[in-house]
Amino acid sequence: MLTGTDLNESIEGLLGNDRMYGMGGVDQLWGAGGDDLYDGGDGLDYAQFYKSNIGIRVDLAIKGGQDTNEGRDSFVSIEGILGSPYNDVFKGDDGANEIQGAGGDDVIDGRGGADFLTGGDGADEIRGGDGDDSISGGVGNDRLYGDAGDDQFWGDFGVDLYDGGAGSDSIEFSVSTAGLYVDLALVGRQEVAPSIFATFVSVENVQGSRFNDTLLGDAQDNSLRGERGDDLIDGRGGYDSIATSARLDQLKIQWTPDGWKITDLREGSPEGVDLVRNVESLIANSGSRYLGDGMPLIVGNILRLDAERAMNYGAELTFELTYGGLTPLGALNEAIKTAGATTSVASLSYQFFTGKIPGQAGIDYLVSPAGPNANNLNSAYYQSFNLENRYINFAVNLGKIGEGNAKFTADYGGLSLFEATRKAYAAIFGGAPTDTKVHALIDTRADYFASYGGDGATGIGTKAAMVGWLLAEAQKADVGVMAKSNDAWLADLADGDAPFAINILDPAGGYYKADSIFGG
Repeated sequence: MLTGTDLNESIEGLLGNDRMYGMGGVDQLWGAGGDDLYDGGDGLDYAQFYKSNIGIRVDLAIKGGQDTNEGRDSFVSIEGILGSPYNDVFKGDDGANEIQGAGGDDVIDGRGGADFLTGGDGADEIRGGDGDDSISGGVGNDRLYGDAGDDQFWGDFGVDLYDGGAGSDSIEFSVSTAGLYVDLALVGRQEVAPSIFATFVSVENVQGSRFNDTLLGDAQDNSLRGERGDDLIDGRGGYDSIATSARLDQLKIQWTPDGWKITDLREGSPEGVDLVRNVESLIANSGSRYLGDGMPLIVGNILRLDAERAMNYGAELTFELTYGGLTPLGALNEAIKTAGATTSVASLSYQFFTGKIPGQAGIDYLVSPAGPNANNLNSAYYQSFNLENRYINFAVNLGKIGEGNAKFTADYGGLSLFEATRKAYAAIFGGAPTDTKVHALIDTRADYFASYGGDGATGIGTKAAMVGWLLAEAQKADVGVMAKSNDAWLADLADGDAPFAINILDPAGGYYKADSIFGG
């Protein structure tokens, strides 16, 4: 009889029939042939067979003696098994077991409880059974089954099957020496990384490597975590999430037509710059943020709408994205087009008359229904104005009596309506029009402009009305340097990160492009 203490110990049996008692602590009990009793006592205790010269069979649920191939052994209060270098067959009980197969082609069944199961080298078959299990096949071609519960697989080199069974099951390939390419929707074998091949069945969640990974979900709810490196993550269908160790204030989150661009702002950018698509939730160290497809966000940012109206219009675009064949870039362009009657009225008018778009507070005052201005461009007051009248009304207010009057009067006050039109056209479209073009623009509209200007055929108000009409025509046709620069600024505004109170025609700002010049 070999008896331990309450300390952590290793107790080795002798040749013959031994009775080994671990007592307290974490103990390893080593058999050496014969009919042995392994009694771990209190604590987490292991039956150790690494020195065996034959494959071992153990069923921890059996009470009394059983044939282990080393003898007829009995196991009492044993929670773990450490296998031989040969082909072992191990079965756990209803508790939490730790079973390691070591070498050989092992068959392991954890049964109930939250088990930690490892095959080691060889072609192993491992079943988790009930409970939330941790399962690793080790190196070799393994067949791993999570069964019931939320199970964690640890991927390794070889050609492996990962079948999660019921529950929400996860896979991690921390052993990889290169970026991963994981596609949970792919049926059959796929090369995840060099020398790592996997078949996924009922696996919902993936944790990436320290390299640049591509993680693709399926139609189920997936949790996809890129970890280090610059990762591409696409949740596809279902309600999907990504996770990061960073706080929300340590991330820069930008919407782009290609997906969410999420940058780790911590020193060294440990989790890199990830591109994320079709993911609904970002779980950070300090809370979470809803992502979705970004439509309510870009609608709110571009159109300056209140939350309810942004959600409603965003939902319309989401429907078209999902069922109508609309692309993310197409959805962005739809929002920019819609802004032509609201945000762009303010930005284009201020750009022309003051030389820059308004500041953020100014844009919100002029456009947002949530601001203090009851007659904002999204209000009921402006619903009776057609597009041209919106621009003309804004232009007259700015150029005749508003903050753009001094500059506009200095630049255009001494010009005839004909010459003022030529100059304004060149500023808005980029190319100076011919005399024939100017006549076509104003000969039948001079009285129309004067009716809005209210100060005669050559008054500054009439010229301002002319400018408003030209801005409306440029925006409707989406041509010319001013409209195109405004489009680029609105696209940048989609994620809320664009600057305000700038000259969008200044090439240094990045919005102006010479190939947008139109007219002549």
